[in-house]
Amino acid sequence: MFSKSRTLSTLATFVVLYFLPWIFYTLAADFFQEQVIIDVSRGQENMILWALTLGCLFMAYFFCTIYERWSQGDYNGKLGIRFGVLLALFWNLGMVFILYATELKMEPLGYVVDGVFWVFNYGLAGFVAAKVYGATNTNSETS
Repeated sequence: MFSKSRTLSTLATFVVLYFLPWIFYTLAADFFQEQVIIDVSRGQENMILWALTLGCLFMAYFFCTIYERWSQGDYNGKLGIRFGVLLALFWNLGMVFILYATELKMEPLGYVVDGVFWVFNYGLAGFVAAKVYGATNTNSETS
């Protein structure tokens, strides 16, 4: 359940899933402000950091757990990117349309840019997970 490779991969993937969105949305704040119809964001001063951190840890752990089983021991970066992109498309492609259809939060371009970012972010997370698994996994290690 908590093998060395899964633990290290989870921590490395957590860094990607936690910090890259923060950096992206901070840099793209002006763009998203132009896309916002109704601002439902808490803003950085009201963010609940423990919940954000816990959510990203859960995402990283389950991302790595599913990747470990899906990759069947082939931990190359290209396969990791493919896994991350497929996972993001599974989640984001549908959700972008569902959110656009059900919320009056953003202009369509905002949803598209947000969705593209998450595909990139999950692809990078898959690459990181693959590299860490490849560097730390041994044939004798089981989970």
